[in-house]
Amino acid sequence: MTSPWTVNLKSRLAGRYSRFLLQRIGFLLIGNAILLILIYMMIQEGGSFREVVLRAGPNVAPTVLAGFALTVIIYTGAIDLSIGSIIVVAGTVFGVLSAQESGPIVAFVGCLITTCVLCSFNGWLIHRLAIPAIIVTLGGLTFYRGIALILADIGMENFSGFISITNESYQWPGKKLAGFILLFGTLTALVLEWYSRTIRHFLALGSSEEACQILGLNPGAILQKAFFVSGCFLSAAALVYVTRLQTIEPSRMARGFALESSVPWWLEALIFSEVKAVSSERYWEHFFFIL
Repeated sequence: MTSPWTVNLKSRLAGRYSRFLLQRIGFLLIGNAILLILIYMMIQEGGSFREVVLRAGPNVAPTVLAGFALTVIIYTGAIDLSIGSIIVVAGTVFGVLSAQESGPIVAFVGCLITTCVLCSFNGWLIHRLAIPAIIVTLGGLTFYRGIALILADIGMENFSGFISITNESYQWPGKKLAGFILLFGTLTALVLEWYSRTIRHFLALGSSEEACQILGLNPGAILQKAFFVSGCFLSAAALVYVTRLQTIEPSRMARGFALESSVPWWLEALIFSEVKAVSSERYWEHFFFIL
C-alpha cells in the first residue's frame, strides 16, 4: 500500500515540475552516475574509490553551498560578485581568532557571523542607495579584501601576509564534516523551495517589483531577506572553505570563487539553449549541474 508521504511527494513533483524539467534532472543524474563509474574505472591499483568519494565532500561543498547562496539572490533579479571577498574577510577573522587561541567554537562562530553580516550589509546598501547590485558588489570585490588585510594587520603582531593554522581542532568542519554540512544545506534549500513562501516572494521580486508593490509586498524587505538567506548559505560555504586551509592569505585566497559558483548558471543555459528568468523549480537542476 502506497504511503501518504509517497503520494504527497509524487503530487508535488507532478504539479510543480514540468515534464521537460524532470527529463533534464534525469539527464543530469545519469550524467553524474556515468561520471562516478568512469572515476571508479580509472582508479589505479592500490587506490580507493571510497577515499575519492569522501574527499569530494570538502572539495565540492563550498562551491555547491555558494551556488545556493547565489541562486537565492539571482531569484530576486540581483547578483553578488563579492562573495569571494566576503569569504576572505570571514577567513581572516577565523585565522586571527585561531592565532589568538580563542577556541575552535569561537573561531567558527566568528566566521559564520562575519559572512552573514556582510551579505546582509550588501542587501542593505543596494536597497538604501538604489544602486544596481552588480555595481555595489563589484565595488565590494576590492573593498572587502582590503578590510581583510586591515583586520589581519591589526589582529596579528608582525603580520607577514599569511596566518598559519597549526591546530587540527580548527579544521574539523572542512576536513571531517564537509559532507554533512553539504547534505544539511541541500536539504534546507529543498525544504525552503517546497514549503516556504519566502522563495515565492524572491521570485515575485525578480519578475516584477511593481507587481510586488501592487500585491502589498515590500520589495526592500524582500531583497534584504534574500541577502540574509544567501548569507546563511554562504556562511556554511565559508566555514568549509577556510577550515580546509593550512594558511590564510587575505591577498590571494578565494580568487575567482564567485566565478566558480556562478558559471553553472551560464553553462547550463548554453547546454540547454535556454536563457530565461529563473524559477523555483531549478534548485534540483542547479545542484546536480554544479556536481
